[in-house]
Amino acid sequence: MLAYWPKYYFFGIAIFLLFSCKKNEDVPNFIQFNNIVNDGILYSLENNCYKFSEYENKYKIKVLGLVVNTFDSYRTDSTINFVSFNINSFIKSSQLINFSKDSLSVSLNSNYKVFPTHFKELRQFIEYHSQFKEMELEQAETSFIKTLVVRNPRIKMNVKTNEVLVEIDRFFEYIIDRTFLLITTDKSFNILKIECLEQVKPHIPPPPETSKG
Repeated sequence: MLAYWPKYYFFGIAIFLLFSCKKNEDVPNFIQFNNIVNDGILYSLENNCYKFSEYENKYKIKVLGLVVNTFDSYRTDSTINFVSFNINSFIKSSQLINFSKDSLSVSLNSNYKVFPTHFKELRQFIEYHSQFKEMELEQAETSFIKTLVVRNPRIKMNVKTNEVLVEIDRFFEYIIDRTFLLITTDKSFNILKIECLEQVKPHIPPPPETSKG
């Protein structure tokens, strides 16, 4: 009986390694997610995913702040609705991906000047804003487009593809707008498609009519 033990032992090890490798393939590494978020940010800037003001679009060269991995986890705003996407269903069937603090690096093209920072620094507005002084001079011909806050993404594993949901908030003393990107990848996390999710504008009822005396 003992003569068969080594065979079963190595068979067990092989099964363990097989399932371990399969599990590792289902979890993207940091570099893969860094590339996904980096390309997502660039896509969002180049494809009118934000509601930039006329001043923010004045010049081609743009300067922005960037915050990643904020202190709070992914929170769902119950008032958010989309034209053809169910965020509540997606969240139930996906998992949150946590980056280690200050680990994400973003490399955009020459049209953008990026200042990475910490979320708490945004509260110290005067000190934070001083970083941009040299970029806001009129002769510099640059537009300041405020700060992008990248939330920890969620990932949904499908049979043949993966879907990554990234929320990017624009911050200027408070969150002024939210943009959601849905990034589809193959099973090796190579990007297949990036799209900005169009939100349904909330219905704001008109004020009640005043009675005429």
